[in-house]
Amino acid sequence: MTGRGRFATTRWTLIRAAAGAEGGDARLALEELCALYWYPLYAFLRRSGRDREVAGDLVQGLFLVLLERRDLAGLAAEGGRFRSWLLTALRHHEAQVARDAARLKRGGGRTILSFDLDQAEDRYGREPLDQRGGPEGLLLRRWALCALEAARARLRAEAEDRGRLGVHDALLPYLSSSPPRGELEKLAAGLGMAPGTLKVALHRQRRRFGEILREVVAETVAEDELESELGLLLEALS
Repeated sequence: MTGRGRFATTRWTLIRAAAGAEGGDARLALEELCALYWYPLYAFLRRSGRDREVAGDLVQGLFLVLLERRDLAGLAAEGGRFRSWLLTALRHHEAQVARDAARLKRGGGRTILSFDLDQAEDRYGREPLDQRGGPEGLLLRRWALCALEAARARLRAEAEDRGRLGVHDALLPYLSSSPPRGELEKLAAGLGMAPGTLKVALHRQRRRFGEILREVVAETVAEDELESELGLLLEALS
């Protein structure tokens, strides 16, 4: 474990940990995967025509199946993009549910994901009706945005651990855009810093955010596909 209880992750270790022996570490690793992928999968199912309850149950059931059957144990780093594997697993899970004559909820209503279905539906309702790539295109764009959110959360946790939360929050709006003329000077004055020092801090924060985003993407993709996956992420956000 690292700062603020986050599971220590490097390339594909998140998947390997989730596929490992039963226990707290395996569940925590799977929960991190859930946090990154549950909403993109939910949005994919909604765009594919499933209603909110069915979509929520299918995503919940998929991750429960992965934990109970330990399907992730069959994965290896050379398997490529985890996102593609997960979409296939979701389709297989949906087909299995459809074949279940009793149509019982997997696990008798037990849950592994902690998410608010009303909040998810509200978020989905505010999605722009962009048909590029169909449901799969939406899945890619939602994954890209969730990866950004995960990277921002880790960046903030690091700043809090270092006692630099005030500087982090002040500079956050300018991770990918230049501050208006004179804005850095105003922020520096409010923080009791020299403008030059704050400018250096902004440069470091941007660089660290790029490093963390790269780590987030690397956790669920084979090493030789990392650059192309980063390219897909940037294209999806454009």
